[in-house]
Amino acid sequence: MAPDIENENIIDMRGKTTIQHCQEIISNTRLFISTDSGLFHIASTTETPIVGIFTCAAPTTRTTRLNNVSFVCPKNDVCRFQLTKGKDIVTFHKCKSVNKYECIKSIMPKDIIESIKNFKDIAND
Repeated sequence: MAPDIENENIIDMRGKTTIQHCQEIISNTRLFISTDSGLFHIASTTETPIVGIFTCAAPTTRTTRLNNVSFVCPKNDVCRFQLTKGKDIVTFHKCKSVNKYECIKSIMPKDIIESIKNFKDIAND
């Protein structure tokens, strides 16, 4: 479980919502930042701008609605491998380096901030 959050700008809703309630909350936010998770995919059903942090799969192979999403992915190729799925080549990331999780550690806060700038109405605030 994540540590308690002490910030007046953050509302901790862990364990207090249904899927429908999550969708409603996300649709009423200005920006949603998430890893490739269930909440990311719930958010993709809304019009809310999303910064999606992906580590193990190429985001375009895992999402269907891309118009409101800005992706942040690992910078290095240490974890990259490819699978053939039918006629398509699907690129995944898998930590196989000596330094486990090198791919996720390569994503810096500045990368997420740069991704937010893709949403002009938010970036100008």
